Amino acid sequence: MATIKDIAQYTGLALSTISKYLNGGNVKEANRIKIEKSLQVLNYSRNEAARSLKTNKSMTIGILIPNLRSHFDTTIIAMVEEELTNAGYSVIICAYHKDIQLERDKLKFLLQRRVDGLIIIPSGDHHPELDEFLDQNHPIVLIDRPVEGVDVDTIIVDNEQSSRFVTEYLLRKGHRDIGIICGNETTYTSKMRLSGYLEAHKRAGVSVDMNLICYGDWSRESGYQFAKSLVTDHNHMTALISCSDDVSIGVLRALAEMSVKIPSELSIISYDLLEYAEIFMPAITTIEQPIKDIGRKAAQLLLQRLAEKPSDSGNQAPQVITMKTQFIERLSVSDHSVE
Repeated sequence: MATIKDIAQYTGLALSTISKYLNGGNVKEANRIKIEKSLQVLNYSRNEAARSLKTNKSMTIGILIPNLRSHFDTTIIAMVEEELTNAGYSVIICAYHKDIQLERDKLKFLLQRRVDGLIIIPSGDHHPELDEFLDQNHPIVLIDRPVEGVDVDTIIVDNEQSSRFVTEYLLRKGHRDIGIICGNETTYTSKMRLSGYLEAHKRAGVSVDMNLICYGDWSRESGYQFAKSLVTDHNHMTALISCSDDVSIGVLRALAEMSVKIPSELSIISYDLLEYAEIFMPAITTIEQPIKDIGRKAAQLLLQRLAEKPSDSGNQAPQVITMKTQFIERLSVSDHSVE
């Protein structure tokens, strides 16, 4: 959504002239036509323009995510947009397609658009544009992973605990050769889920075959390729943890092509897979993240920060909120403990 400055730039008129007209004053006919045309082209109403002028707010929030095709990302966007729209805000949605430089370019773009706040699922890199935005007293909420050196509200899930829980579950079922397909090796989420996997083995006194640990890019293709290589090269593997629903779709495609039977030949546990878990035969055991709640909470946190005055000593310090996942046992894990 445009601001008064955008209208001024479009028309070439002074802010005082635009303000006068928007507040009911008389201006030259030529200037009136220019302003009316700009409001139409920029899709901006008088009430919005006047409010922007008076409050110095654009009433727009920037949303920056890695992927517009990810169920996790798009579900969060839907919840965020719903909450913000109900509060009178518009949103600008940008995707950086897991490209660090593009992420920075999109941050620059949102700064230029003078958004009032940002909600980001970040790569984890500390871009200077984040500091610039905070220096202007605009709030930021991060989702899924923190950014080192950026002290803002952050919403994560219990990645380490949930991964440890499902690995212990598999170990109790008698599995000893358990594979795991994570995302990028450097991302917080991957690190935490791998940490839980390793800790479960350590607590059980079971050695880890490091060849069964794979790092992908959270995509279906990476799940497909790693599943094929794991099954082909490590036929002693009896269970596999897939760390995202997109990865799992690739895994399940590969296993179907290779005629691998679930769970008799290979047990599977997936993060999320919300739309598909019960469609597959057998139904897939999952760790479900509260994705809709994450989106709503992120928007509510941002709205809370927007309502605060920067100079108010009563403002809460930035908080890290850890949301609980839910383990749903279905039919994709065999019990090796009774063999």
